[in-house]
Amino acid sequence: EEDGRFVVHTRIDQPHQGGETTQVAFHPSQALAVTASQVGAFRVWRERPVSEDVTEWVALRTGAYRDLPCLACSFSPDGSLLAVSCESVLTLWTVDTATGNLKMTQALSHPPPAERITSLAFAGGDTALVVCQTARSVYVWNLLTVSVWWSARLDVLGMVADPTSSIFALSVLVPTPDSSPQEEEKTQGARRGPRVAAVVLFNAASPEPVFSEALPRDCNIRSMAFLDLGRQADGRPSSGLVWVDNHAEVHYTAPTGTFIAHRPKFTANDGAVVAGPVTAGALGSHDRSNDQEEQDTFTIDFARGRLAALNKVGRLVDADSHVLPGAAVLLGA
Repeated sequence: EEDGRFVVHTRIDQPHQGGETTQVAFHPSQALAVTASQVGAFRVWRERPVSEDVTEWVALRTGAYRDLPCLACSFSPDGSLLAVSCESVLTLWTVDTATGNLKMTQALSHPPPAERITSLAFAGGDTALVVCQTARSVYVWNLLTVSVWWSARLDVLGMVADPTSSIFALSVLVPTPDSSPQEEEKTQGARRGPRVAAVVLFNAASPEPVFSEALPRDCNIRSMAFLDLGRQADGRPSSGLVWVDNHAEVHYTAPTGTFIAHRPKFTANDGAVVAGPVTAGALGSHDRSNDQEEQDTFTIDFARGRLAALNKVGRLVDADSHVLPGAAVLLGA
């Protein structure tokens, strides 16, 4: 509402006859939505008018691929394609925005059958690249060549894509800076041994990270989102990654990819891993020569009018903790 209140628009009980709804995706330009479900189907919904001032959402069509559970879904930036993950298979569909009619165009399978695609996204602004995440890997499909453009084996905890660019972020588990090669060899391919959470940013076109940051040993990433920071001087959109850790502290990256955090600084004397870039042996090197100093407030000057956009985060959490919603609600994607 104009006064800042939120009002329930539509409530649908058991949209998939009791099956768990795994994800909802909205069309970028039409009043159209898709829900994915564990029951082995996904549904296309459309908003329709009931009266002059009232509308409702109704189911138009149901789609499925071999009755496999549908775990994630996403529309392409131009709305021409719908991607749905069915276990380990990436399926691509065209959707008639008027009738909801579905037509499957591709069924692409890359990971082992035991690895389920739990998250996927089109590279922002590019319909040709689709990023898929499983618990043990990330890989990018090139739809023009119908082939895997690149892939990487990582212990992935979560993924979020920037809708304004081809950048996407992963929360992963990586070896601690003090891990020895012998320890890594023993624990390779397993979630064992000394590991810490890290944030890694990739451009979908390249397997080399554009940014990486390991968190202290006692920190875990609870939720991530890209924040719209307006436009740069050349007119291109600008955004920064925001994430919340298990200490309810907010972290973010500047539009240039440098790291800024609203959290205490850690030193080796604190008995914790020093916060720094992910080791080169794990995910490649990271040049911090242009990094800005860590700040203790949200008033960080990104120049060219970006301060006001970033201050939205400050106002978002500028309240007593007992009145704030959970981190997943604040920044859930």
